[in-house]
Amino acid sequence: MVEDRIGLRFAHALYAEAESRGQLEAAFEDMQMVSDTLASSKDLVLTLKSPIIPIGTKATVLNKIFTARFKSPLTQDFINLILRKEREQYLHQITAGFIQIFQKAHNISEGEVVSADTLSSDVLNAIQQEVEKETGNKFVFTHRVDPQLIGGFTLRVGDRLFDGSVSSSLRKLRQSLVKTSF
Repeated sequence: MVEDRIGLRFAHALYAEAESRGQLEAAFEDMQMVSDTLASSKDLVLTLKSPIIPIGTKATVLNKIFTARFKSPLTQDFINLILRKEREQYLHQITAGFIQIFQKAHNISEGEVVSADTLSSDVLNAIQQEVEKETGNKFVFTHRVDPQLIGGFTLRVGDRLFDGSVSSSLRKLRQSLVKTSF
């Protein structure tokens, strides 16, 4: 998609500049914060995509939301550049691209553990250590509870899904019985 190419082009530029200035970690934290904010605010995304809202208004909104929270002055300069180039509608793709580039360069895998019940920290640590051993990357994940799994858990690492849930096993059993019915 065009949006992804534009996002990656800007993300690569920010990554290279942050690396040359020694502000890579701060820029990464800033991009995560911007990404999280965009993910949680549909109104902000719609504002940035709107062709009716003037750039000045969008700049004011972004500055009020983010300026005091940025750890790197480079990030503020970068947001201003995006606004000058009128690419603010791609901010979400840019942040996602930057996070992806950073994680790949630093051998970080991202994922999610979903379980039927809350897992203890010992179990979560064991899962994390096993994934890190298998992938050779640091594993950063979120944990979410979904009672519909009935038991067990699912593990997503990047684009791979490991399903050890009871609901999945029951679904497979049901499909097997339907196929072999007399």
